[in-house]
Amino acid sequence: MDEIPQQVESPSVPVRRPALVAFACLAVGMVLDRYVPVELVWWLATLGLLLGICLLLGRWAGGRVLTGLLVLTLIAAGGARHHVAWQVRAPDNIALFASGNSQLMQVRGYALEAVTRDEAEHSAVIPAWMQLDRSLLPLRCTALLDRGEWIPVSGDVRLEVNGHLLDVAAGDELIVLGEFLRPLPPRNPGGFDFAAYLRARGQEGTLRCDHPLAVQKVSSGAGLWWWGIRQRDRLRASCLELMRQHLSPDVQPVAASLLLGDRTQMTDDVRAEFAESGTMHLLAISGLHVGILIGLVYVGCRLFNAGIGATTFILLTVALGYATLTIARPPVLRAVLLTILMLIAQLRMRPAQGLNLLGAAALILVLWHPGDLFDVGAQLSFIAVWAIVASSRWLQQWQHQYEWDDDLPIERSKWWEAVRGWGSYLGQAYLVTGAIWFATLPLTMAWFHIVAPVGVLINVLLIPLTAVILASGFLFLAVGLLMPVAAGWVAIPFDWSLQLLHHSVDWCSDAGWGHWYVSQVPGWWLVGFYLLLTVAWRLWGHASLAFPARRLLMLWLLFGLGWGLLPRNCSDLRCTFIAVGHGNAVLLELPDGRNLLYDGGTFGHGGSATRTIERVLWDRGVQRLDAVLVSHADMDHFNGVSGLVDHIPVGSLFVARSFLDFRQEGVVNLCDVAASRGIPIRLVQAGDELAATGLVDPAYRLRIQHPAGNWHSEEDNANSVVLLVEFGGKRILLTGDVEGPGLTELLQQPTEPIDVLMAPHHGSRNSNPSELYEWASPQFVVASTSDAAVASRLQERAGEDVTIWTTAQCGAVTVTIPASGELRTERFLKSLLP
Repeated sequence: MDEIPQQVESPSVPVRRPALVAFACLAVGMVLDRYVPVELVWWLATLGLLLGICLLLGRWAGGRVLTGLLVLTLIAAGGARHHVAWQVRAPDNIALFASGNSQLMQVRGYALEAVTRDEAEHSAVIPAWMQLDRSLLPLRCTALLDRGEWIPVSGDVRLEVNGHLLDVAAGDELIVLGEFLRPLPPRNPGGFDFAAYLRARGQEGTLRCDHPLAVQKVSSGAGLWWWGIRQRDRLRASCLELMRQHLSPDVQPVAASLLLGDRTQMTDDVRAEFAESGTMHLLAISGLHVGILIGLVYVGCRLFNAGIGATTFILLTVALGYATLTIARPPVLRAVLLTILMLIAQLRMRPAQGLNLLGAAALILVLWHPGDLFDVGAQLSFIAVWAIVASSRWLQQWQHQYEWDDDLPIERSKWWEAVRGWGSYLGQAYLVTGAIWFATLPLTMAWFHIVAPVGVLINVLLIPLTAVILASGFLFLAVGLLMPVAAGWVAIPFDWSLQLLHHSVDWCSDAGWGHWYVSQVPGWWLVGFYLLLTVAWRLWGHASLAFPARRLLMLWLLFGLGWGLLPRNCSDLRCTFIAVGHGNAVLLELPDGRNLLYDGGTFGHGGSATRTIERVLWDRGVQRLDAVLVSHADMDHFNGVSGLVDHIPVGSLFVARSFLDFRQEGVVNLCDVAASRGIPIRLVQAGDELAATGLVDPAYRLRIQHPAGNWHSEEDNANSVVLLVEFGGKRILLTGDVEGPGLTELLQQPTEPIDVLMAPHHGSRNSNPSELYEWASPQFVVASTSDAAVASRLQERAGEDVTIWTTAQCGAVTVTIPASGELRTERFLKSLLP
């Protein structure tokens, strides 16, 4: 936890927090610029006008008037600073030379950091040929090859190279031949905004290479700056090599994250374990990490009888050096800035007010990098420290309440004193931990959709262990770098403590009561919560407002919980074709409140499909799937389902008999996961209605059209389960990848006109003959594909009267059918089509 000296607050004397007020004003301006379209010229004009008024009226204006003018000036300054960082691009920016979303380019530029390796995950849900390591680094572009000539450009890109990129260091000049990919906006409800993610890091897009030979090193970086960066990278590499040599493989990723802030080695499973146990913050370098390091150095200074000035200088140097070693990410910078400000205040014998120090650190960070204001990691970090500062007042009251009266000493046994001491420590620790959990919970629910009450219980017990891990870890790195021969002995306690932490986190993650996943938290409720918390915890406003604000906060919590727990009954049937690239996932939200997922996979990493589907479910408020129906045994139709059931309760898994081909590793994995979660696997065939789990209602009908029980083909696609959905007089046909003999069998069945047809096999030519559209007579066709050219091909087959939409162009496609039978269609990406 962050140790911040507190200035005693008198209720009669208001506490001044100028840095906190200045940060709040700047933040308001930055938020306005992010969400309200304001041109830079208006920000600058407003800023200049306000500064002029302040200079002219500064001597005659009253205190409140001048304060209001300064507040408006800071808001305008914040808006202008954010606009410059977020919106303004140079005329020669590399993104302006891209004619489309994807373009082959040959670029010259400088590597800004050392190469990091994104190690491939080996899993049954990832095709073997796609299990490749990747090399990543930020590249500052300086020139672009255009018609045989190098033209100057600017801007940073994210360089991704399949394989291991060797002999490249920070500052090296490179020539790269690769595919420039412009970041696309989210393609689904609740989708991850990768474009905003890159922009916050100052990157214009991704430059992707299929082989390391596409990257040519021209020269090594020269100059003191690049020398310093390379020395830092070499030191980090040496630390990682020490961990690789002396630590157990299963704890190496945790050690790298705890000490160096390097999460490149962490798998999705390890991240999920820490998130579900409520201990994810332990992996983010924070005040606890910096405090332990500073404490160790301080003890060393005291042992050598260093003076106050020398000790302060050494501690400042260590803090800055550690920030540099960990690449100065926002949580690290926040902790280091707080440490530096406290050391300076102590050196000058000035009292340090915790919230004002926090505001000063936030002020410096957002001025340096405005995007950190919108970074969830930075937000959680500052809110956690705010909770620590706020709870310090309660700790003072706790300590005063349990002080013994010196005038009336009472004799107690040593056992009683020990129990009382430990009980007081645990009570105070749980008080602070509970405050942090309470303050960060809404933000955690909004961004990560998880509630982990087990974290409140386990964090207090793990903090001493984490302190031991950090102390032994820093000692291990110091000894390993200075005396490599002794590193193995020092590594033993470090490795054992890491193993204990890993097993504790794993146990808490497996506890069924310890965590659960939740759907989307409304933004308006989130804003209201933190406004009320600000007043209730006396960050702003008069002390007399705190008590009624606490009452309102409790009512707001009850209102928010009630809103989220209310059943979302809707009389409409909603069918959403989720954009998963080359793959398939269709969500059916039925009129009686039940939900069914038809397929759930993509071509490539199954975890990508899992995360995409989860975000759609959470955005729609779906917290349970009554059934998942997998059409056939192709990975791009089910490789996201095994991960999905870890976070979303599933009632039943429906498959055809032909799906159970246990020669396929993915099929075995899905069946094993379903069995471990207690999900029954039910076989379906033509003529069945999905009534076994209650998925039946007089108002709607879910009927299997193909394959028949005695029908089988050697081709997986031909065995695809075809599902007919009927409601309000309208019909939706979900076809999977049915083609060849399976499609021939389907077309022999008599049918009424289909209103919405899913184009079989992602709109491929062979699976979409003209006979299919003559047989179905659809009004509306949706193809789940990553190929935008599919739409024009299908239009030729279906005819001009049929509306063709693809997820490549439209993102998620939603079809809504009310009980009256009116068909409504909606595309998520409205701007990409006329």
